Amino acid sequence: MENPKVAVLIAAKNEAKYIERTLEALFEQTLMPCRIVVVDDGSKDKTPEILSRIKEKHPELVVIRRKDRGFSALGLPFMAFTYNSGIAYLLQHEFDYLLIIGADTLLPKNYIFRLVAEFEKDSRLGLASGVDDREEISALHVRGSGRMMRSSLLKKMGLLPPIYGWETYQIVFAFSQGYKVKHFPHIKFELARPSGKGHARSYYGWGRAMRELGYHPLYALGRIIMNVVRGHPKRAYFLLRGYFAGGIEHAKLKEVRKFWRTYQSSYLARLPFKLIRFRNTPM
Repeated sequence: MENPKVAVLIAAKNEAKYIERTLEALFEQTLMPCRIVVVDDGSKDKTPEILSRIKEKHPELVVIRRKDRGFSALGLPFMAFTYNSGIAYLLQHEFDYLLIIGADTLLPKNYIFRLVAEFEKDSRLGLASGVDDREEISALHVRGSGRMMRSSLLKKMGLLPPIYGWETYQIVFAFSQGYKVKHFPHIKFELARPSGKGHARSYYGWGRAMRELGYHPLYALGRIIMNVVRGHPKRAYFLLRGYFAGGIEHAKLKEVRKFWRTYQSSYLARLPFKLIRFRNTPM
């Protein structure tokens, strides 16, 4: 594709400490975004003033302001509404790829160029990201910040359901539509602030997300046991607590849940044979 158009979406709440550096890194990209949308989620610090000042120099910056809800939505379903404000705006415009980053994400100058190059190599790649080497990431997942989505996938998906698993929903939906999902260890970026994945709210929310997205009980149990084995019993406790608390129902989940349960059931059925082959492999 010649001259691919990349739109960027950022959610920000009280990010005066980080937002300017994040935007500066975007303005220095070797493949410049065609549009940068920042959803200001009711900031009470100097974030609005900083965005207004930067916008005067950069007309490609679009700022959408939301009212302060009075509490942090991190780890809660309310974050989907914040991102949906930007997605609804972007779906009215033409672009080829959407990059979603946090307000504290520092991208090297060639990040967008290198990630787009991977999409251009594989027409079935629907969702992908680079990595921050300090953050854990499983084989089937992509980073929440730094993820890029093909516009055709976004148009099929539409707005995010307001559930605990709104981030993982993007991954499961991509698989359900026949797209590939991948992270690229050789494409790096840096979070100026640790992601906070060890927080109790994050793991409690992940437990509820597993119920929302139709995780097979044995698969969910495996996730919980894995955290115990790795020395994180508190994470396992909150995962279990969230899983039994249940998730939020939404009309968009029916087909995705059915697909994901079938996918995981198939994986679990093949698992004993994989273990047998692994045991018989010469060391």
